[in-house]
Amino acid sequence: MTLSYGVRFDHFESYFPEQTLGPALLVPNRNLSFPRTPMANWSDITPRLGLAYDLLGDGATALKLSINKYVLSQGLQGTYGDAANPVNRLANFVTRAWTDANSNFIPDCDLTNPLTQDNRALGGDLCGVVSNTNFGQATPSLNYDPAVLNGWGARPYQWEFSASVQRQLTRGVSLDVGYFRRWYGNFGVTDNLNLTASDFDTFSVTTPVDPRLPEGGGAVVSGFRDLNPAKVTVPQNNYFTLASNYGKQIQHWNGVDVTMNARVRRGFVVQGGVSTGRQETNNCDVIRNVPEAAVLTAPYCHQQENFLTDLKLIGTYDIARIGTAVSALFYSRPGPSISANRVFASADVASSLGRPLAGNAPSVTVNMVQPGTLYGDRRNQLDLRTTKTITLSGVKTGLSFELYNVFNTNAVLTENAVYRDATPSGWRIPTSIVTPRLMKFSLQLDF
Repeated sequence: MTLSYGVRFDHFESYFPEQTLGPALLVPNRNLSFPRTPMANWSDITPRLGLAYDLLGDGATALKLSINKYVLSQGLQGTYGDAANPVNRLANFVTRAWTDANSNFIPDCDLTNPLTQDNRALGGDLCGVVSNTNFGQATPSLNYDPAVLNGWGARPYQWEFSASVQRQLTRGVSLDVGYFRRWYGNFGVTDNLNLTASDFDTFSVTTPVDPRLPEGGGAVVSGFRDLNPAKVTVPQNNYFTLASNYGKQIQHWNGVDVTMNARVRRGFVVQGGVSTGRQETNNCDVIRNVPEAAVLTAPYCHQQENFLTDLKLIGTYDIARIGTAVSALFYSRPGPSISANRVFASADVASSLGRPLAGNAPSVTVNMVQPGTLYGDRRNQLDLRTTKTITLSGVKTGLSFELYNVFNTNAVLTENAVYRDATPSGWRIPTSIVTPRLMKFSLQLDF
């Protein structure tokens, strides 16, 4: 038995220098200064543990176990970096509903006024309240729990466990079967302290009848949230803290790899295998208490993906007598995850909501497909390579010819996720496909 063990110590400390914000188009009176501000001050101790054991004592069967912890790689541009900047804690970006009543494509409202303005009687437009009435003010819309940015073990982390058995089946042939599990912790959530769960109403949508949708469409998706109109003008007072303060949240991944390595004959090696796994997430407890964290994704607070399977096969043949190596790679991968984002008018949801959408919003866009359950066609691809080695006057020359995507497949990599009822709707039209068949010649000199 062989043991490997170690401990890693991480310390991260950063700050933001002095900064100044002057006037801008929509905030003509702004003149703000910020002193030097600490960002994160983290310390972590993480273990690295591994074991390899000759299971049968014959040197042909190895049991391997490992468990390791990793912390989030962090910089000023990381998960908390930009958001923790005192400048970015202000309401710098907002949205508002706008009805172009006079059809001149110009918002005929005072855009420096964050509140609702209805100028339609005077030939103008209807402009709803901005999404955050702190816009342009010195009042920060986001504050951080000190426990998130300081101390030991506060950084988001990932544990990884693996267990595998490798067996020599016969001379030159081995089989490796492994199980892997990853789980995550120290999730964060943003809570608007000026709101409570009772300030949100729920609504449902009915998906169109469409054979391309799960179960042919016509389903009712319930649990979307909309803020009570009486609370729309309440300034945001966001507080970023640990999600565990509001309930249990999980994210883990489980997978299995089966890999075979075979040296069939001198110079001929084949490697290949299958990898499959799926991820599960659940933050239902958290968003039940903090609904503003997932207003339009609440119905999908529990996600369990389909098993996603990769297949890979690699073969190499070294023809020593002529100094040539030939190799081939075939792989099969799952297609892209499919979403169906459809616009529902306020009238479409009013019956389940019991009122129009808040903030004079004319519509809302929601995804009608449970994430992780619908995927596009698989991507199957074959690549070839041959290399000829020549040595002249002490200079080793490698001439290579590579042929990618031999069968010139046009497998889809990404698709349009916008669903429209019109025909053609444009939904699921490819937005990128595999690079077409490609030939590559290269020369390498070693001296």
